[in-house]
Amino acid sequence: MNRAQIEIDFAVKYLSSRDAFSSLETSVYWPKWNSPWWHILLLKEMGLSGKIPAETIRKLIEEVRKQCLDFFPFRESEVPIGKDPISDVPCHCQLGSLYQILYSCGVNVDKEIPWIRPWFLRYQLPDGGLNCDEAVYLKPSPKSSIVSTLPPLEAILYCTDNAFTEAEIAFLDSGAEYLLKHHFFRVAGDLSKTIDSKWKQICFPRFYEYDFLRGMVFICRWADKFKRTFAREIIEESYGLLSKMIDSENKSPIIGRRSWEGARTYIFDSSRVRTKGHQADSFPLLEMVGIPGKSCEYLQKDVETVLQFCK
Repeated sequence: MNRAQIEIDFAVKYLSSRDAFSSLETSVYWPKWNSPWWHILLLKEMGLSGKIPAETIRKLIEEVRKQCLDFFPFRESEVPIGKDPISDVPCHCQLGSLYQILYSCGVNVDKEIPWIRPWFLRYQLPDGGLNCDEAVYLKPSPKSSIVSTLPPLEAILYCTDNAFTEAEIAFLDSGAEYLLKHHFFRVAGDLSKTIDSKWKQICFPRFYEYDFLRGMVFICRWADKFKRTFAREIIEESYGLLSKMIDSENKSPIIGRRSWEGARTYIFDSSRVRTKGHQADSFPLLEMVGIPGKSCEYLQKDVETVLQFCK
């Protein structure tokens, strides 16, 4: 058995442990990066959702129902007494990730947690995106965040067995237009400027993070699904970047960065008392995948999607 399989098995075993269940009972999300949430999401991104223990998914659903608000407060005063504004208020990218996790595990998400899918449409801003910074929603001209926007867009587009509603199609079209206006990583009002230079490097796992390939895959799948068209020059720069990052032997993309390194986190004790500023921890499987300079087999299908669309 190779080391990767050993670490996969170890992660799966951890997810069935009492320690993992206790962690979920304290917080379904925190701390970064060594809590059940991140083990689950990493396995999902590796295409290994089938290995995530069913009892852990049931526990995750149970704790989301128990802990998380079903609305997004814009002011801390709107948070109900007894609820923590950090751990109990899910953000858009968190819920977008959760929806994709559960769907990939065969869960009927709309039955189990029916408020998640409508949430994405409810909190779409006029520019077509969403923003996990609640204060933005109180501004006269609120602006979205690409990082906050992509997971909800993916959840709506990738995760349904039903026909799309008119509202969902409008949500996806507006979100796609928002992304296209930014040419995947540029300032919409000044395309000579880059929003974040890190987005021009491919990362894995992504968790809630963004890179240009993630945006390209969404746009390609959206355009293919709904037969939409857009100006070809919008995608040309990103396509050129990607072409230089493909391993010639296995056609997988070369990883440019680890998005999770150097992060800090909140820590919650068994009484759910929060402290901040802790260095985020990792775990062996996370350390093994997505090494900068190495090709990433887990994103090979993403590359195939883009190349097929752009040929």
